[in-house]
Amino acid sequence: MRDAEIRHLKELVGQPVRIRGWLYNARSSGKLRFLVVRDGSGYLQAVVFRPGVEERVWEETGRVTQESSLWVTGTVKAGSVDRGRGRGLPARLLELRDLLLQQPLGIPIGPGVTPSREKTQPA
Repeated sequence: MRDAEIRHLKELVGQPVRIRGWLYNARSSGKLRFLVVRDGSGYLQAVVFRPGVEERVWEETGRVTQESSLWVTGTVKAGSVDRGRGRGLPARLLELRDLLLQQPLGIPIGPGVTPSREKTQPA
């Protein structure tokens, strides 16, 4: 398992990864939950299939709130066009296996900005 940034997921299809970021949006449909997670480099959609995860993970994905700091762990899936956001952006798909809510992680939101608004050096 390796830590990865969302911008690098297209190179990691089929591999298990851990992403540190924030919940951008979430929706649910029966036994499926869809979490849109962002980090300083992009967005991904994490798909949670209830029979495929521990009950603890299913419950946490139902309680997590927008902009919560989290780690998501899972296998990177090949993306398609993300028409849901209406921008035709490539989707980064993650078959979610675990979710861990965190205290603010200090991950840059964008170039030079962390959640505490401290300046950082651009990567």
